[in-house]
Parts: sequence; C-alpha cells; structure tokens
Amino acid sequence: MLKLIKKSARKLGLAPGTLVLPEEKPPAPMTAILTLYDAGRLEKQTLEPDFDLLQIRNGNIWLHLNGIHDLGWIEKIGESFQLHPLVLEDILNTAHRPKLEDYDDYLYFVGKLVNWDAEKKELVSEQISLVLGKDFVVSFSERENPFFDHLLPRMQRENGRLRKAGVDYLFYALVDLLVDRYFLTLEQVGIEIEEVEDEMMTRADPGVLYRIHRLKRELLFFLKSVWPMREAVLSLDRMETPLINETTRPFLRDLYDHAVQVIDTLESYRELTTALLDTLLTLSGNRMNEVMKVLTIIATIFIPLTFIAGIYGMNFKNMPELSWPWGYFAVWGVMVGVAMIMLIYFKRKKWL
Repeated sequence: MLKLIKKSARKLGLAPGTLVLPEEKPPAPMTAILTLYDAGRLEKQTLEPDFDLLQIRNGNIWLHLNGIHDLGWIEKIGESFQLHPLVLEDILNTAHRPKLEDYDDYLYFVGKLVNWDAEKKELVSEQISLVLGKDFVVSFSERENPFFDHLLPRMQRENGRLRKAGVDYLFYALVDLLVDRYFLTLEQVGIEIEEVEDEMMTRADPGVLYRIHRLKRELLFFLKSVWPMREAVLSLDRMETPLINETTRPFLRDLYDHAVQVIDTLESYRELTTALLDTLLTLSGNRMNEVMKVLTIIATIFIPLTFIAGIYGMNFKNMPELSWPWGYFAVWGVMVGVAMIMLIYFKRKKWL
C-alpha cells in the first residue's frame, strides 16, 4: 500500500496520460522481442531501438518487451499500435490491480505474476500488461523475465493450436500462463505452511508467531492479486467484442474455473494459518499452565513447611520442645512427612 501511495504522489499535478518512468533502476537494459507467426511460418527476432514497427503489419504479431524503463520504446509502441495515452500511463504504473479495459480497437489487460521467494520467505509480484488487437498482441513485463519462454515449445509446433488459431488464442495462452504460475506458487506456499506447522509442534516461541503472521499477510496480498484477476477473466469471456473468437471462449471459461480454484485454495490456506495461530496460542497457554501448575504445587507444599518453621522460629522463652534434645530432628521429620503426604495426595489426584 505504501508503494502505491508513493507512486501516486510522484504524479501530483501532472496531466492524465503523462508518462512517468518507475523509480526502480532496471537490472538489465530493456529488450523487445518480435515474433511473427501463422500456421506455416515462425520468425523471431530481437528489435533494435530504431526498428520501424510499421513495416511488420502483416500476419500475426507478438511483440514482447522485457522491462518498461525506456520511455522512447513505450512512446514508439504507443504510436505504432495507436494506444491511448492512459494505457501507456497504466503500463508504466506498476501498482495497478488486475483489470480489463475495452478500447474498441484493442483490449488492455493488467495481470500480476506472483512468485514465492524461498530465501526471503515472501511473495514477489510483477505486473504484466497485455494489449490485444485485431492481428497483434503486445506484452510488457517490468523487468527481464524468461517467464513467457514456456510458450516457445508450443509456438514451434506447426500443427499446434497456438500457431493455427488467431492472436486472441495467444492472448488467452499468456493469461493462462499467469494463472498456471499461481498453482506453482501456491504449492511453494503450502510447503512453507507445513514447515511452520512442524516447527510449531516443537517450539512455540515468538519466532513461529512472527512467521505465521507474515504468512497471513502474504496470503492476503496474494488474494488481492488473484481476486480482481478472476473478475477480469470473467469480463473477458462475457465481453461482446470481435477481437475474441467464439472458438476461444470455452478456453476462457476454463481459465475462469482455474482462477476460482486458486482463490478457493488461497481461502483454505488463510483458514489454515488462522487455525495455526489459534493452535499456537493454545499451546503457549497450555505450556504456561503447566509451568504455573508446577509452581503452584511447590508453593502449596512449602506453605505448611513455612508454617512449622515460623512457629519454631518465634523467640519466646517458654516454648515446648525447645529444650528437647531431639526436637530439631523431630521437626525435620514432621516437615518431610507432611511434604511426602502432600505429594502422594497430588499424585493420586493426577495433578502431577
């Protein structure tokens, strides 16, 4: 949330549609990869900044940009594909929630690529922007990312649906790849939950409590990324637009079912972490009760012993047994006897 506020504050006073580059420094230069394909051909090349995009307006086009830190590239793509300035602004603003917008001639989709960082024990999110036109798909990722390379084997098969279908099916395949990634991330989060559960059974200290709270926060963040994604996919299926062929709509409905499944799993994980938190607090309470029980038993045993020692510690001259040679040992015997009787009684009551 703080990240979103900071990014919004940077645009204070600027006109809508003003392009503002992200503050984060890119780890690698921005690259543009162009793929031209149909049932009979597949051409892939890395474009130079001076490449004329207008000369490729034939066949199916997939242009993917790794990184969004080159304002010249963003403006050039916006001009070549006639994208609205607000779309370009949203592409550069990586704090958007997933959404789908219809601009008549093209569709603009924002999704979140969510991965689990096993070292930092947290979720890492990256914004993916997709633009679907009549014969083109333009995709944007925040930084250099080989994620979409998973489609290359399918793209290379001449008889595959990805080559034979239109760009709307490619658009679906890219969104489906994001949703499939959610399942892998959920599996990694599930492993983390199991590790926390095992650790909780061996020790219930503040470190485990912190890990559970952190998991609850990460799951909430994950849910906020997936929930609007489901709504965007549903809108994509129900939208009346010539950009989506009827043959692609069954796949969109299947994609919606997968998004619902991800949300159901996330809700189950959130309930599980809540149960873990309750169990941890119960274990801590039980262990505290055990400690208090032991301390109470010790204090209870010493109450009569303190009473006896207090009586014989009074400084009166005419007290019985004070002059008796075996008085000291007799008092010790009484005290030990009382303690043993109380221990046996506690044992029979199963308080020990």
